[in-house]
Amino acid sequence: MWTPVLVWHVTCKAWGKTYTAARNIRQEGREGMATPAPVLIVDGNPSMAAMLQRFLSRQRVGARTASSPAAAQAALTQHPFQVVLTDYFAPSGDGLALLRYIRQTVPGTRGIFMAAFGAPELCHAALAAGAYACLAKPFRLQDLWDIVQPALQGFPAPAVSRRSDQGGLAQHPGR
Repeated sequence: MWTPVLVWHVTCKAWGKTYTAARNIRQEGREGMATPAPVLIVDGNPSMAAMLQRFLSRQRVGARTASSPAAAQAALTQHPFQVVLTDYFAPSGDGLALLRYIRQTVPGTRGIFMAAFGAPELCHAALAAGAYACLAKPFRLQDLWDIVQPALQGFPAPAVSRRSDQGGLAQHPGR
């Protein structure tokens, strides 16, 4: 998928080097035109979903929320999302089933699985179900951004595993 990006170059006079910066302008749109949110957050905990939505907004990434996998499936049929963040313990469905649905019906969408308690078995099952990456709760928001950003840019998941300060383990398939 093509993502419009604004690129500018800055030359540092002290060292004579040129630095390049880029900004995703998909969310900014044009006058009078609504732009799509590239991220769908599926979490049964409304406060968690709202916190993730606020964080992504501060990163200049639009996000919508769904409270269940069924609501997420309905949203996916109406709107193209680049990334879906889904929780395992959703109240009216299974996050793993949602990942399988995404893989089968909207294969260009990348699913990121958020597992409570950091169970490695859940992360392995999520990756087998088609997840782009798995992030164990609790996690730092920077850990989330380190996974979401390359997913939005169309890059493979970073091939790293690390434990956050709060005990969350980020696992990636390293594609």
